[in-house]
Amino acid sequence: MVQQFFSSCRPGKRAKLARSSSQKGLAKVNDNQERRIQGGSSRMKLNPGYKEEQCAPALSLEMKKPVDLEAPITSLQTLQEDLLVCTADGYLHVLHWDGLGSNGRKTICLTTIPFSLDLQSARGGPSLDLEGVHICCMEYCITLDGFAVVLSDGRLGFITPLTNTITADQLQGVWAADVTDGTCVAVNNKYRLMAFGCASGSVLVYTIDTTTGFMQLSHKLELTPKHYPDIYNKTGAVKLICWSPDYSVVMVTWSVEACRCGASLALTSFALWEKTLCE
Repeated sequence: MVQQFFSSCRPGKRAKLARSSSQKGLAKVNDNQERRIQGGSSRMKLNPGYKEEQCAPALSLEMKKPVDLEAPITSLQTLQEDLLVCTADGYLHVLHWDGLGSNGRKTICLTTIPFSLDLQSARGGPSLDLEGVHICCMEYCITLDGFAVVLSDGRLGFITPLTNTITADQLQGVWAADVTDGTCVAVNNKYRLMAFGCASGSVLVYTIDTTTGFMQLSHKLELTPKHYPDIYNKTGAVKLICWSPDYSVVMVTWSVEACRCGASLALTSFALWEKTLCE
């Protein structure tokens, strides 16, 4: 049974990777070469106003090469040439799209990545005790050229490669001080921001200082008793954060505690933040 799909777009080829329900293996999903178009041929896609939802592709699931990572998969991140897979044993696996065998696989232990409060001193050696810790949520920010990460102990971090190649000796990280309840993250590529959800119900928005590489707090989003007196103390941890396509609005979902809080609440709350960003 397939639990979750992750897409990869390549010229002339459509492919997907599927994560199995055991979270320990990967499978590759290919589109059939012939795509069935409702009401016409594939040339319809060249016409102005063509709607992609009119296309109904026929998919076939085929196991290309099983990869045993020996631990549950906690996070996946697609890159241009690679797939970065985080596992619960504290490792990062770099897998090539065009060959998931031993020749196309690199493994990096999280404990070997030097972390500090800023990038200037990060290469001095690991400053965090990351033994038994793994990455539970990760997202790549193009404009910051790095990975926003949430660690399993609730700490927040940012990992950046020194070169175009992801290797253990070419990664360095910074972490946010005094935060130990992180739950999830979503990046804003337009404004160079990283929005971290917290178990307290708040959303902490960070950017990277261009001079020192320090994780600088930009905004703190939360439901306050002044604006939401009826429900501010009835929501739990932040579960999911999602930015709008233009990166001007963010939607947040919380775990529910003794009330029903829908998506409309999140949209109403953070529409106020959209105005703050524009001012």
